[in-house]
Amino acid sequence: MVQQTGAQMARILVVDDEELLRDSAKMFLEHRGHEVMVASSAIEALRILKKKETEFDLIISDYRMPGVTGVELLHAIRVWAKRDTPFVLVSGDTCSQNGNSLLEICASWGVLFVPKGVPKYYDKILAALPNTKE
Repeated sequence: MVQQTGAQMARILVVDDEELLRDSAKMFLEHRGHEVMVASSAIEALRILKKKETEFDLIISDYRMPGVTGVELLHAIRVWAKRDTPFVLVSGDTCSQNGNSLLEICASWGVLFVPKGVPKYYDKILAALPNTKE
């Protein structure tokens, strides 16, 4: 892992059912000096988060995944697990499965929405990290 001078390492959980995107995000973040764990589903992410000793500085989740969506994961983290870990929702969609705007949903939860696959938004993801400089 490469630590950037002047930057503080963060622990990040990346949740995406697409292996290529999950691994790309992991490599991108590790190259910038962060410690990254990955989960291939929201259920796997909740199992990781259930461990009391596992704390993250940021959770990045895809929206559309089989079984449990990224918004449902966010709800479970905030309400069930009572964690307010900074959260970034990534999606190629702009509307949820029931037609609600993902931007509005993210705004109501106070989380960042980032369009999937748009490199210019990577800086916004890194800016969501508390107490880090990128």
